[in-house]
Amino acid sequence: MCDKLRHNIVKIALIFLRNFIWTLNWTNTGTCGRPGTPNCTMRPRTDGGEIWEKNLRKIELHNLEQSMGKHSYRLGMNRYGDLSLQEFRQVMRGYRTEARRKTTGSMFMEPNFLNTPKAVDWRQKGYVTPVKDQGNCGSCWAFSATGALEGQRFRKTGKLVSLSEQNLIDCSRPEGNQTTRVWTPRTPTHTREQTTTRGSDEGCGPVGPVSVAIDTRQDTFQFYESGIYYEKNCSSDELDHAVLVVGYGYEGEHEDGRKYWIVKNSWSVHWGQSGYIYMAKDMDNNCGIATEAIYPLV
Repeated sequence: MCDKLRHNIVKIALIFLRNFIWTLNWTNTGTCGRPGTPNCTMRPRTDGGEIWEKNLRKIELHNLEQSMGKHSYRLGMNRYGDLSLQEFRQVMRGYRTEARRKTTGSMFMEPNFLNTPKAVDWRQKGYVTPVKDQGNCGSCWAFSATGALEGQRFRKTGKLVSLSEQNLIDCSRPEGNQTTRVWTPRTPTHTREQTTTRGSDEGCGPVGPVSVAIDTRQDTFQFYESGIYYEKNCSSDELDHAVLVVGYGYEGEHEDGRKYWIVKNSWSVHWGQSGYIYMAKDMDNNCGIATEAIYPLV
C-alpha cells in the first residue's frame, strides 16, 4: 500500500514538473553567439508534451534496468525534457573535429616510468571555477577552452580568475572576427612536447584540468543524473561536445574499483551531478574522452 501511494505521489509530482518545464523551455531561433549577443533569441514551444512523456518513459525504463544491474548510472528528468534528441543536439553541441589537423609539435613518447596519484580532484586544489551555463548556444568549445586556461593560469599564478567565453565566441570564424585559423599553426595549445626529468625516478604527475572532446550522441547523456557513465554505443572518433576533465578516481575504498573521469560540463548546475558527470576511465576510451585531450602551456 505504501509503495502504491509513493508511486502516485511521484507521478503527480512529475506532472507538476512537466507543466513547470513547459513554461520555462524555449527553442533557439539561430542567433546565439553573435558578437555582443551572449544570449540566444528564443521562442516558446507549442508542440505539447508528447516529447516530454516519451523522454520520461525512456528515463524510467533505463532506471529500472539500472536497478537490475544492467547500467552503471541513472538518468533523471531535467530542463531539456521537452527536447527531442535531434533538437537537443542542434542547440547544445558545438564541437567539430578537424579531419586533417596539423600537428606542429614533436610526437609524444610514452615514458617508461610514471608515478601519478591514484586519484586527483583539481576542484579541491582550487584550479576550477564554478559550473557555467552555455544556455542554448552551441559554444561548448569556448567553455572547455577557458576552463583549461583558467586551471593553467591558477597553476602558474595561484590566482583563479573566471575568463570570458564570449570573447572567444565573438572572435571565432562563424561568429565575427574570423581569427581562428590565423594563429592555429603556432598556438601552444596545439603543441605536444617530449619532456624528460632529471635526478629523480618519480613521474611528472598530472598537469591540471584538461580540455577534451567526447561523443554525446546518445540520448542517455542528455538526461544523465548520477553514477559512472559508460555507453556501449559511444564512438571514440565521432566527437561532438567539448568538456573539461578536472580529475579522476575510483569507486569504493580500493583502487581496483571502477575507475572514472571527473568531467565538468557547461549545462549549468541543474544537469547531471551539480553540473558534472563521472565518465568511465580505462574502458577502451569510451566516448572518445582520451582522443583529443589538450591543455595550454602558460
